[in-house]
Amino acid sequence: MHNVTGLSGNSTSPTNFHVIIKVCVVVPFFSIFLFCIVIMLYIFASNRHFKDSTRYILFAFMLVNDALVMMFSVLLFLLAMGQLRFPIVFCAPLLFFSTASFLNTPLILATMSLERYVAIMYPLQCPPAWRSDRIWIILLCLWLISCVLPTVDFSIAGARHGVDVLSTPVYCNSVALNSSPLQNLFKFYINGLFFGAVAVIVLYTYIKILLETKKMRQDRASSQDPWHAEAI
Repeated sequence: MHNVTGLSGNSTSPTNFHVIIKVCVVVPFFSIFLFCIVIMLYIFASNRHFKDSTRYILFAFMLVNDALVMMFSVLLFLLAMGQLRFPIVFCAPLLFFSTASFLNTPLILATMSLERYVAIMYPLQCPPAWRSDRIWIILLCLWLISCVLPTVDFSIAGARHGVDVLSTPVYCNSVALNSSPLQNLFKFYINGLFFGAVAVIVLYTYIKILLETKKMRQDRASSQDPWHAEAI
């Protein structure tokens, strides 16, 4: 019995060492990135020009969302490394906001691309919703869209056999709320459609902006050409 106990202790010690190494690597990097985000948000808040620009407001919103993504990810990582278990009723909000903030990131990137597209292609016809004093409406819509997907995903999750959401402790990961084949199919198609649509928007707006910028440079070069000016 003594030999079995000793072997068991030796087999678990490398695992504990790897967990400590992972935690010691992840937490400092997370602290550095969070500190950088706080500094950039402080600069944004202390400059009046930034707060009156839609572009910088969207950038600040993206920084806040990135901070939330990192905090939820690190928290779930620490819970997994510590092998902590608690009821699904407490785990579901963490997974919900983690998923929503993660989905919100590409939405913000697409919105920033659309904002630049509107500002460059239609500088004199900017919609009222894109103004700095009304951009909060678009930001609220982004959060609502990003929350719809995890809401539908969790609502179609089947109840796991022998698991009470109020009392049965489980590991807080996606498997805890992913027990239905229909849920897997929904996530596969919706995530593909979601990220595909965002990719199309980003690519389309950037290509149009590049073409318009190239055209503007050519027009400027032709207007500064002395031979062109002499011909006129």
